[in-house]
Amino acid sequence: MGGNGHTLHSMAHSALSEVSAALGRVPDETAERMCAEILLARRIACYGVGREGLMVKALAMRLMHLGLDAHVVGDMTAPPIGNGDLLLVSAGPGSFSTVLALLGVAREAGARTMVVTAQPAEPVPRCADVVIHLPAQTMADDRTASPGFLPMGSLYEIVQLVFFDLVAILLREKWGSYRSRCARATPISSNWRKEHDMNLGINLSFAIKRWVEPPAWARFVRETLGLELVQFTYDLLDPWWPKASRRPLAAEVRKAAKDWGLHIESAFSGLANYCFDGLLHPDPAGRIASLEWWKRAFDVAAEIGAKASGGPLGGMSISDASSPKRREQRYRDLLDAVAELAEAARGAGLDRLQVECTPLAREVPHTVDQAKAFLHDLEGRCAVEVKLLVDIGHALYQPLFGSGARMPSWLYGLGDSIGAFHLQNTDFQSDSHWGWPDRRGLFDVAGFASEVRAAGLEDVPAFVEIIYPFELADEEVRQNITSTVMHCRREYAGEVLYSVQEA
Repeated sequence: MGGNGHTLHSMAHSALSEVSAALGRVPDETAERMCAEILLARRIACYGVGREGLMVKALAMRLMHLGLDAHVVGDMTAPPIGNGDLLLVSAGPGSFSTVLALLGVAREAGARTMVVTAQPAEPVPRCADVVIHLPAQTMADDRTASPGFLPMGSLYEIVQLVFFDLVAILLREKWGSYRSRCARATPISSNWRKEHDMNLGINLSFAIKRWVEPPAWARFVRETLGLELVQFTYDLLDPWWPKASRRPLAAEVRKAAKDWGLHIESAFSGLANYCFDGLLHPDPAGRIASLEWWKRAFDVAAEIGAKASGGPLGGMSISDASSPKRREQRYRDLLDAVAELAEAARGAGLDRLQVECTPLAREVPHTVDQAKAFLHDLEGRCAVEVKLLVDIGHALYQPLFGSGARMPSWLYGLGDSIGAFHLQNTDFQSDSHWGWPDRRGLFDVAGFASEVRAAGLEDVPAFVEIIYPFELADEEVRQNITSTVMHCRREYAGEVLYSVQEA
């Protein structure tokens, strides 16, 4: 017992209470943000001074154990930092000249920067892209009127150590098995092994109004998301644009895909086109305009190197849908239009049309039985193959299909008539197109993958299709689409992280 009455146990209790209280003030979102930034990075460079530097080195070791390309700034083997990399630094008091200088170097090299600090309003954090706030006493607070039990900066440093290990646990749980031995790893996006032969790709809806330049989305898809299969969206290149303007843009798309090793499997009509009644428009002029749009769309598909194109075909007006006679006529007009479009698709060099099933009773097709009848009525009329695109959120939309809606009825009911899937998170009550994680979403990707394999449809491409609000922050979109794809790679394709030593 010390002269002030403290015992080892009582001091331990006081110290642990301070650590627990500090960690209790860190929101869950802070750890999630740190995980997302780390996983987005091609390479992570870590730096800290003094005892903080020891905690940062411990984090770098954990990241290396997980198979990430992590280094400590100043080590002889540390590579230069650049585009796609992350500089992760600690600045507890918020003001270290060496850390500030490193942030400037990283920015000039094109890297992102993350600062872990107890003082987010100080100069160093204000210069960073991302701030991780750990509210604990540092040396800067040690001379205040009410210092904590732990001396100087010990509380902050201990909180760092524990927080960093908790982040490592989150990374392990989210993205793969923890590796206890050192391994010099390649970037996480390429460090996966497939357990199942599933065909996973991405629809470029996430890039709309953000990563519009073909090299930007192509690099992101290949380098960060680790995917090769792409479904283009006409929201990035409108078929209505004049041919003289459209063709150079299509050539850029084709070149970017080739440069980054991407395969554009198909081109999808997109969000903007879905706003119109299309081939089911009540006015003949509207239907003729839709036919022309699709024919131009097929030209674009061919120009970017795709072999298939499609989407939802249109929707009836309330008036037409409520009249049995007009409803039947619109359906017959639709069959004629699809036959004409199949001929146009063949002329453009495509080999397949894809018709999306939707969750609206005024659209065709919207049920399994209607889809089967639709394909039956087209038999012998089409110059190219007509396949169905099954969207998860559409197929399981409970307000239309009831609480008993299940994917096997679509998988077994339509079988090899299915040409592609659209994959997203949903609550089954809305056409939500959310990603992962999302607390509102209920869709079980791994369960769906098992159903697809059981139906013998594992070769059918499944495109992740997430539609984000335009006002959502770009960084939030970047993080969510990355976590979404990693989730689907693991749960749908059965991919797992591995160490290079295991390869």
